[in-house]
Amino acid sequence: MKVFIVFSAIFMMGLTCIVYQGDMNVYMHEQETLKMIAEEAACRAALELDENAYGMGEKRFDTDAAESSVAAYIDDSYKLLVRGSKYLINFAISYEDDEHGYSFENDEKLPTVMVSVKAETDDFFRLPFLHRNSITRKSKYEIKGR
Repeated sequence: MKVFIVFSAIFMMGLTCIVYQGDMNVYMHEQETLKMIAEEAACRAALELDENAYGMGEKRFDTDAAESSVAAYIDDSYKLLVRGSKYLINFAISYEDDEHGYSFENDEKLPTVMVSVKAETDDFFRLPFLHRNSITRKSKYEIKGR
């Protein structure tokens, strides 16, 4: 009986480690993928400059075009994630330009776009003592040049 109890304990410990490693690999993959999605979304938003304002010497973003471009990209990016449609992905865009103002740290007054992407799901880990249901990644792009 002692052998059975020791074997069961070792078996359960090994099984727990295997499940944890599998779930952690998926979690790490999703973090990297969401970081890539946030970087691409910030790049797309930074490309949407208001051309009329730029012609007048102002550096402003076309916020409507940036929002629609980022929303379309995030809708297409579900297929890059392992769990795909099981996520609820939200994003927020913040701007620093001549229209929205600049932060204190941005002393050079460079137009900047920051995109924050948050993916929520039921739980990433199957083990009962680990609970993680969201990942947030941010990316920031600055437009340098005069």
